[in-house]
Amino acid sequence: EELRRLRSLERKRAVEGKTAEEKDPKGKKRSGSPNKGSSLEEGSITSKTSKAAKSNSSTTLQPPSTPAPVEHEGIDADRPPPSTHDDSELNFLMKWLNRNICRKPFEVDRFPDCVCDTNGEIVIDCIELMSGKKVPNIKPEESEGGRQGGRGSTDTRTRSSDATADLSIDRKKKGSEKANRLTAANRLVYKYQQLMNFLVNNGALLSHINPVALLGLEDHLLAQEYDLTRDKSQRFTPAMLSERRSNWQAQWLHNCKRTWLEVLYQSVKIFILARVHYKDFATMPGVVLTNNAMDLPSPPAAKTAKPGAGPPGKAEPKKKAPAYPKDLAPSNVFTHAEAVLLQWASYHLERASKLADEGATGGGGLSE
Repeated sequence: EELRRLRSLERKRAVEGKTAEEKDPKGKKRSGSPNKGSSLEEGSITSKTSKAAKSNSSTTLQPPSTPAPVEHEGIDADRPPPSTHDDSELNFLMKWLNRNICRKPFEVDRFPDCVCDTNGEIVIDCIELMSGKKVPNIKPEESEGGRQGGRGSTDTRTRSSDATADLSIDRKKKGSEKANRLTAANRLVYKYQQLMNFLVNNGALLSHINPVALLGLEDHLLAQEYDLTRDKSQRFTPAMLSERRSNWQAQWLHNCKRTWLEVLYQSVKIFILARVHYKDFATMPGVVLTNNAMDLPSPPAAKTAKPGAGPPGKAEPKKKAPAYPKDLAPSNVFTHAEAVLLQWASYHLERASKLADEGATGGGGLSE
């Protein structure tokens, strides 16, 4: 047992000695080369700092690229409103109306002043000639109820509250010039409102039209100011009113011309264009239609009556042929007359595209 104890002690000492020898050379190496580790660490630090400096210099020398500003981006408040009409179209329409419809011709160079000077009578007379009807409720004695508020609509009911509010001017100011002008402007607005109602009831798309835009310059400014200040809960300073007045004055000519032009266009559409029918197009000289449902022969009537079909000798009633093809039926986009006009234009364009170019094949013509 003692020998075993001695051997175990020797083994422990031997093991402890090996571990001490292994630790000592490592410590010598570490203690013998401290400069190398520090130099490596310093080199790594300097390399890191140099890289960071290079990255910083690159960022300072080359600023981050910003996207180029896009042209025509956003809304330009100083840009004038886009024109929805062309002067050539206006001149053509005025000349056509003067030639074919009007008893009192339009002054093309003074449009819309020529309409505002007559309080719209020249347009009303033109519309009555096109429709063959009288525009109701536009006489001065019938318009004393005041004007209707809001924009044009198909609703013909009168609003008693708005009517009394529009003409309820103070008795103290009733004799003044401004009150008289305001009363006259209100009557004109009511008159134009009745005209819009008449056209809308006949199929015109004018529900977005404000009758105030049809007034002359002075009446327009007066009506706009009255509509702005009629609400007593909001107060406007003279500077604010002058600014609004300048804006109204700058936009009046464009809005008035566009509005009257839309009224005339819609009047021509519902009273002149509505007379176009497919039958007139099919029987027009120079128009040859193929696959026409109207020209198809009806099936012959049966000579022998079918059993249980009634007394013999009587043929079945013929089915009525359609008045026009299905593709020319009115839709929510085009009316029947507009579809016929498009068919007429496409027919002649197709025929013209198939004709030979005489100038290219002639003796003195241009060659290809």
